[in-house]
Amino acid sequence: MRTHLRLQLPRLQTLTVQQPLAFAIVDRRRQLQQEGHMPLSQLLRQFSHLPFVCWLAEGDAITTQLTLPPLKKSQRETAIRSRLQSMLLQPYDCYVVSWEESSSGNYQVSWALKKTLQPLLQPLQQAAISRIQLIPSTEENHANWRTEPLPKTNLFFVLDSQATSSAMWPWLKWPLLATVVWWSSLALGQYKVKHYTHALQQSNLELVQSTFPHLPLVINPLAQAKQALQQQEEAHSHQPNSASLIWLLERISELAPELNDNVRALQYENQRLQLTLTEPLTSLFTTPSWQQLQDQAAAQQIVVLDDETNPVALWIEVHMEQNHE
Repeated sequence: MRTHLRLQLPRLQTLTVQQPLAFAIVDRRRQLQQEGHMPLSQLLRQFSHLPFVCWLAEGDAITTQLTLPPLKKSQRETAIRSRLQSMLLQPYDCYVVSWEESSSGNYQVSWALKKTLQPLLQPLQQAAISRIQLIPSTEENHANWRTEPLPKTNLFFVLDSQATSSAMWPWLKWPLLATVVWWSSLALGQYKVKHYTHALQQSNLELVQSTFPHLPLVINPLAQAKQALQQQEEAHSHQPNSASLIWLLERISELAPELNDNVRALQYENQRLQLTLTEPLTSLFTTPSWQQLQDQAAAQQIVVLDDETNPVALWIEVHMEQNHE
């Protein structure tokens, strides 16, 4: 790739144009020409002639592996779209998606919500940045982001008057073929997803999967457990303790909207809920806002406590006298 600007981004929900960002100017031989920290607004003015390569923070984009049965090249795009739709909490067209075949039958897939990307894409588009690559951060590429080769799987944009993207697939007449591929995949027993998170997250993901076996893949345990429990409640087929968990999830979602996009795993037992977050509590709450959350929760007979042994965990407990039908 020709000379370009590389940026290391924070979580996009906190991004502002005045915020200093780590950047590096790299030539086509991956030689470092310049590096430092500079506000995004100044970077847009000074380097608008260069392509922007942006490393997304963990949580703003997801990368995973999919395994599919042998397919023709013309069928792969449709099969991946069908498989991925079953994993997503929102319609497929709400996401930007990129994929690459890593080995025979195995595909590395990355995706991000378009809404999540807007705090970055809006100022870039206003500054007329013509070429943008968005790369999900991983343990492998995070440390050497300044000079390492660019990965093949990235969310690539060409911003013009129609904001086209090679990562946003055009509409295809795919439903019939997708159904055939999906059911043949199930019949052949090929469905497999490799989880990449640590042991605590894996344990909690398996807990949600065993409780709700109809979920093909658990990515956001809090949101998917809440959704599944609500569906069960509407069908009058929920477990005896589900109503209490539904009530608690609804209350904490209302009291602390900051947690909605930052929950990595959950564990619920005896009306006591533990949330494991994607970042420390101190990054999500100031001291006054944390105290306000505790006070508002206490008014509803809910106790919210931080975990003294784990900075990315908190406990939520309902008083035993609280009664919810």
